[in-house]
Amino acid sequence: MDFHTELRQRMIYVMQSSLRSVRQVLGLGVQEFGDTIGLTRQSINNLENGKSRMNTAQFVAVCAVLDYFTELQPDLMPVVKSILNANDISQENAVFSNVEGNSFLKKWFLCFPSNSKVITMADTNMIRELSENYKIFLDNTALCEMKEENQTESLMEYMEQSGNRFIIPVLAADEIHNRFTTEHDEYSRHGIEMLTKLQKRQLVEFRGEKNDIRLTATLKSVFIKFKMIHRLALITQNRKLAEAILSLNDDSEIGGFEISVFRWHKYGILCDWKNYREEQEEQEEYDEISEEPELSENEDCIQDNFPLYKDEEDYDFGEEDEYPEYNQNEIASEIPSGWDLI
Repeated sequence: MDFHTELRQRMIYVMQSSLRSVRQVLGLGVQEFGDTIGLTRQSINNLENGKSRMNTAQFVAVCAVLDYFTELQPDLMPVVKSILNANDISQENAVFSNVEGNSFLKKWFLCFPSNSKVITMADTNMIRELSENYKIFLDNTALCEMKEENQTESLMEYMEQSGNRFIIPVLAADEIHNRFTTEHDEYSRHGIEMLTKLQKRQLVEFRGEKNDIRLTATLKSVFIKFKMIHRLALITQNRKLAEAILSLNDDSEIGGFEISVFRWHKYGILCDWKNYREEQEEQEEYDEISEEPELSENEDCIQDNFPLYKDEEDYDFGEEDEYPEYNQNEIASEIPSGWDLI
């Protein structure tokens, strides 16, 4: 049985196990609930008592009712999710821990294999899909190459509308800052400018832990942990990192949703790494920029001077460098969190 089939069966099982409690939370009696989804009183009783198994049509009908009531009363959503998660045999990877777009129907239809990710250039529908339903990670190379035009701007606008945020590892932010302090080049300067703009638009979420040492190893660990729960996407210009993350999709022992990996093409176009081929000279340049140095056992991997933390002084870029200062009051809430994405 493949991952998607197993996931759909788990969803049906959890929904049936929670049916009585969910119905009561909605304030519906057995007869009224049955009339709403087109079942008899006896059929509802049989489902709630486990005398009959819920089928796909019944599950979809229940999801439609839940979507209707939770849209009218948003406060019901966390209550319903709590009930469903409590009845899931896998508490760590509860199937309803993440409900895309606050829609149970959308979650169901997203639990089918899709070929939409094999296109070379991401189209508008894919951009919207990413912004609404994916946890999107940006590394240092993606930030430094990010341009506020075309699909990049569309992606940010859609994310603002859906309340989503880019996830940026602290290691990636530190790498940009360290490069700028040592080389003062336009590449890293642009990366810091993009970080500032994303913060002002409240589109960034910094994540990291003190034991994070290498970005590739850290992201592989995070993606392995959460690909069973969330749809994950990474944007990077680093070929080695892209191949390392894509290799997780080929590991049958890991399972979970397929991870999407993209890179920025010129003019702000988002391209799929699986199909995109570029000139070798350009790629070697990005690999050199993102190469991770070997660290000694005693070397601290988290730099404390990157201005993302509360109560730190603004970084001094020198008299000749014009650069907008960080507003510490605005970014006080951006203190990096750990890797709990739930």
